[in-house]
Amino acid sequence: MPESTRLTEGIDQINFEIVEREATPRLLMKIGIQLDQAGPSVSWEDLVLAQYLDGELDREEAIERVGRAKVKRAERELEIVEEDLEWDQTDRT
Repeated sequence: MPESTRLTEGIDQINFEIVEREATPRLLMKIGIQLDQAGPSVSWEDLVLAQYLDGELDREEAIERVGRAKVKRAERELEIVEEDLEWDQTDRT
């Protein structure tokens, strides 16, 4: 099974109600679940970016560890997901 399939398999079937009550952003929940499912095969860069997006690591430290391009890409991906979630919420009202 390809690694990408293993990491995304079943992600849409996860019940987010418990963590949503704690106001955890959905993207961070998915990243955490994917990291947990991936186990040790997840790259160090992915872990650094997850820490940065979770607020556990400041931007400059993340850039120093993985490079400016990867940090910018992670920020843009987060922005896109947040826009999609916002659109989804406005679409339901």
